[in-house]
Amino acid sequence: MTRFFTARILSIGMGLGLRMGVVGYRCPTSGEEVTTAIETSKDTLVKMRAMDLTIWVWCPHCMAGHQIKPADAVLEGEIQTIFGSPSLASS
Repeated sequence: MTRFFTARILSIGMGLGLRMGVVGYRCPTSGEEVTTAIETSKDTLVKMRAMDLTIWVWCPHCMAGHQIKPADAVLEGEIQTIFGSPSLASS
């Protein structure tokens, strides 16, 4: 078992390590909140925001793919604060 795999098991199974969250964004066409199937930690999202990356995501509201920047993405817990709606923030 590798260290990464062991750390991942510990962080999920025992509550140790980084807290994971689902990535969300606002659809640029409809303005609706969208949750993705992407799960990451806040530390990783912060690192991604510092890079010039693009995330391709599918939008169920306008039925199209969007290119979003990590700077436009938020984690589940941040969505209520940034979007101003509790709908995605509730577990």
